[in-house]
Amino acid sequence: MECRYLVFGMSAYLMSWYVCAEQQVYAPIKTLLDQYKRPITILEVGDHAAEVALPIAQQYNKSTVVTILTNSDRAQEIVDGVVARDISNVVVMNPPVLEPFSLTMLGKCEHFDVVIAHDIGLLDKDMMTTMRNILQLGDHAFVILSSQEVKKLGTAIFGDVVPVVVPLEGDKFLYCFETPKTNLMFSRWAHTMHDQDKLRNYAIKSDFSEKKLCKATGESSWLKGINLVTFIMLQGIFPTDKMIRQSLRSFKYIDHNDLVVANMIVQGSAIIPIDFKDKRRNIDPRICVKAARKVFNRNRRSRDPQEVMKKYVEYINKHKRVMPERFLD
Repeated sequence: MECRYLVFGMSAYLMSWYVCAEQQVYAPIKTLLDQYKRPITILEVGDHAAEVALPIAQQYNKSTVVTILTNSDRAQEIVDGVVARDISNVVVMNPPVLEPFSLTMLGKCEHFDVVIAHDIGLLDKDMMTTMRNILQLGDHAFVILSSQEVKKLGTAIFGDVVPVVVPLEGDKFLYCFETPKTNLMFSRWAHTMHDQDKLRNYAIKSDFSEKKLCKATGESSWLKGINLVTFIMLQGIFPTDKMIRQSLRSFKYIDHNDLVVANMIVQGSAIIPIDFKDKRRNIDPRICVKAARKVFNRNRRSRDPQEVMKKYVEYINKHKRVMPERFLD
């Protein structure tokens, strides 16, 4: 079979991207992506994540492509390639282990338009739970399975969802699911059981033309990307800490009365503040920026992101003060 190879970056990270045969991975995904008339958020997860995500990011550069590796020794190579080719719409995360809790929480607090999953047998021994979690991440899912994995899962795991199955080379299959996701349980990653008690159950309206988040206060347009708290908890490595600290510095004097990390969206190299003018809050953005920059300092998140977030919240609660008068006019 004739293949095309793309070299990403000066590190010569070589990835095979099969585009020449109808039954290879990229073709069915591209068919779906071409139907969207708006910027979307695409997730690729697994040990081989980035093999499809990076070509997609380059072709669909108005969307955000999120990659979750799993303790990959390729992680820095991938980041070097993204930087070298100036791909600005990619988010890369590399947790030591993608635990079942993390995958479940990801589905409760984030909404992806398209999900691509590899190597689910390597993510966790309980393949059934992993598969269920993947199918709850977004509206459409593409899952690459070996014949052995298909046999282990059985057909009962899919429930009422009838996938389209595309044969691939090497005794593998691409399972294509349509799994409309109509709600979020949390507005951001919930760290503790106490946090999880604060169930919100936000409704989501999503189609190829528009995507809306529905709250009690009304509807708002969905922004592509993921919450910065998700990036912290899953040990994001791109954008880099240096890039994020530079973005945060530019927020120091913006008119925002609740500039906590949960009110920031990572879209790739860009960080976007959200939820302006919350009447319940009145925090000086300079305090928020100082606290957030501490989170992205000296690679602290790689050791224990939950402890880093705990200290961040303590700092905010201890030092928060009312907004400067110029922001209250």
